[in-house]
Amino acid sequence: MDFLWLLIPFSLIFGINLVLMIRRGMQFKQLASGGMAGKATILRKYRRKNKSTRLQYEFTAPTGEVLRHSSVVSKAQFESAREGGEIEIYFLLENPKINAPKYLIDAARQAIQKTE
Repeated sequence: MDFLWLLIPFSLIFGINLVLMIRRGMQFKQLASGGMAGKATILRKYRRKNKSTRLQYEFTAPTGEVLRHSSVVSKAQFESAREGGEIEIYFLLENPKINAPKYLIDAARQAIQKTE
């Protein structure tokens, strides 16, 4: 019975993470098929405790709203980026809060083409 009490929270956490990954995958598919290209300013480079490399960037949406986003990036992208520099991004025109670095969307496009 004690095992069940451990299994329930684990299952919930696993399920939530699975839903979030599927949602982000669907967003990448939308960005790959209909995303608008843009440029963002890199605000910060940082590493998380798990050693993942991230960039925080901001851009101005067509509506004039300034949006910030943080994204995991490859070590090569991290090393070549500089704070105050630019990064190419894609965003959804109908919802610019959905955005990602261009190189990730390019990789998503290649993966989608392989499955078609």
